[in-house]
Amino acid sequence: MCRALFALVCAAALLVASDCQQQASDNAAVPIQELPSFSTVQACVPFNILIEPSGTSSGVAYGLQVEAEPQVASAIKATVGGDTLRLETGSFITRQPIKAVVYLPADRLLALDMLGFGANAYIAEGFRPSNFSLRLSSGTGGAFVFNMTTDSASVQTQSTGDVVLTGSYRTVTVSSSGISSLYVGGVTESADLQLSGISNVYVQPASDSVTIGGTASGISTVQYSQGQCAVQSAFLFTSPCEQTSSISLQMPVPSWTQGLTAVGSFSCGVAEGFLAPPQLLPSFQQPSFQFPYSSWLRLPRSS
Repeated sequence: MCRALFALVCAAALLVASDCQQQASDNAAVPIQELPSFSTVQACVPFNILIEPSGTSSGVAYGLQVEAEPQVASAIKATVGGDTLRLETGSFITRQPIKAVVYLPADRLLALDMLGFGANAYIAEGFRPSNFSLRLSSGTGGAFVFNMTTDSASVQTQSTGDVVLTGSYRTVTVSSSGISSLYVGGVTESADLQLSGISNVYVQPASDSVTIGGTASGISTVQYSQGQCAVQSAFLFTSPCEQTSSISLQMPVPSWTQGLTAVGSFSCGVAEGFLAPPQLLPSFQQPSFQFPYSSWLRLPRSS
């Protein structure tokens, strides 16, 4: 029987409005490092980051805001070259949260490369680039893209983390060779899935005319709520496609990393170091991360 529920292993609670107002006030007191223009973010750090559209609240077009203990802030290195922002860090020890926010214009985020260790990236709603590319290397955490609008999106993952894309995408291509769960919502024309490894893919098309194609050479399942699924399996007489009446998605609440020991160099070239397991505090999110609906977002199949 078709499974009707997809629940990411993420926190479900939302902050109340007063908490968000207090957090906005706290963030406003933290200076923002203004940066040259960039369109690609390479996150090579071992802690969670948030990427937000710049505007009146940030006061800069391109920037990085870090709220952390002095030894952490001084260890973080942000450099821009060749239209790419690279986030790297050296050694540090902290018991406090690390709050790192990247700002750039809503139409400029073309790519996110995650090369860190076990860290998550959260992309706030409001981005509308012409196209978008998401790449996750092995050992990284998850990536969560909220309500992006773009013509085409591509995802390449070797990670064991979860990937969530919501918004509006004419076409989406996915290449997965790790052990991961991927949710794609808002596809309007087609999705192409190239799956190896062990992947659970959940597709919520915008209409019944959407086509879902590709190949699955590993142990993979493709659940979809509507449209036409023709993903080819490497195993005879089997299909990874499984239509379900609905898909329920537990929206993640962004969390900062807290309590981390990083020893060595964590760079976008060769990283040499080790980490103590981080602890996560519940949600230090910006007001824009307040979802205007329940923390459970039910996505019914169109009739």
